[in-house]
Amino acid sequence: RLAPLVLSGAPRSGTTLIYTLFDSHPDILWLISEGYVFEYLHDIGAKNADIFLRAARGSPERFVEGLRDREMMPSLHLPYRQDEGTMSKMEVAIPWSEERFWASLRARGTIAPDSMSGLWQILAQAYAAGLGAKENARYACLKSPDFAKSAVAAVESIPDARAIVIVRDPMKTLDSLKRSRDLRGAKRLTWSRFAGVLADLNAMADRVAGADPARLRWFRYEALVRDPGSIMRELAEWLGVAFSNSLLAPTILGKPWPGHSSFAPTEGVSTAPLDRAVSTLDAAERAFVHDGLARFRAVFGE
Repeated sequence: RLAPLVLSGAPRSGTTLIYTLFDSHPDILWLISEGYVFEYLHDIGAKNADIFLRAARGSPERFVEGLRDREMMPSLHLPYRQDEGTMSKMEVAIPWSEERFWASLRARGTIAPDSMSGLWQILAQAYAAGLGAKENARYACLKSPDFAKSAVAAVESIPDARAIVIVRDPMKTLDSLKRSRDLRGAKRLTWSRFAGVLADLNAMADRVAGADPARLRWFRYEALVRDPGSIMRELAEWLGVAFSNSLLAPTILGKPWPGHSSFAPTEGVSTAPLDRAVSTLDAAERAFVHDGLARFRAVFGE
């Protein structure tokens, strides 16, 4: 069995950094890109989980069409590219086999999950086959930067799931998000989206505060970049996996990751973003961030 390990938080809060630190660990099947299967479960509601599972039933072809149309799981049949909304570019060939992926699903005949745990095993085993690696891993690790929706849904629906939520200074998060969206030229952080992100940050605090701390851990981005050794040792012990130096080096499929900053390239686990001044938020937006996140600060601090 491959238990889900979901990494979540707000966009531009360090989710990619923590994700890349798990890339090369032998006990973790690393799923490379983002997926939102648990966010869909969260949004449909736990009381409607049976509807979600019933809708998933059918042929492998129908099942995969739904996965890929809605980004429920990473699109590993496509090349990995990091080239939008960031100052660091990267492209990596993924050792993916569509033949092995489809064979894993078609061997089941009809896809008919009877629980979220069963659905996850179908997905995780098919992805393990597609990647051709780590069939004996303990966890399959998925990044879902959706304000902890996926983290909470995973631990509430699957008994052996674990989740990690990374939390960053919201002023820096919004400054980076605004800059990233401007670089992309899409989903720009106009006033309506800005308000939505503040509401999402408060909702994230509510979700994390109500979660089982034995199965969901949160920590600060600032603590990670200042002392990655302590944070990653603590997480390895909590997950029950061996600590190794690979947990200190951000990589993508073994290649050094150049960072994801929208302001300047970084190298490794860098403290440079901590010293960067807020530059894209105007005075009104800064005041809004300061005044509008009482619930966030009550849970996560300043």
